[in-house]
Amino acid sequence: VLEVGTYTGYSAICLAEGLPIDGKIHTIELDPELEKIASKYFKKAGYDQQIIQYFGDAMNIIPDLDMNFDLVFIFVKSIGVFSTKNFEPNKPTSSPPKAIKITL
Repeated sequence: VLEVGTYTGYSAICLAEGLPIDGKIHTIELDPELEKIASKYFKKAGYDQQIIQYFGDAMNIIPDLDMNFDLVFIFVKSIGVFSTKNFEPNKPTSSPPKAIKITL
């Protein structure tokens, strides 16, 4: 799972509830000041080993993630140039990619 917009980590924890034991969530947050808050909640919920955090501009981080995602969850205040159009599958898959986008 790829999540864009970690904030305090609530949605990442909710998504982690449905993961298999070996599943991972890669979550990207623009504001590095939120790291301590999210990390605290990930640990308290018992998912600190399954949730991998990145900080910075998602448009710069995503190209460096050399992996495929079954689900992309986008939770950002301002979409700007960020859209699901940037998530074109680069390899054939048995099912189409899924994206959930929530804007405030």
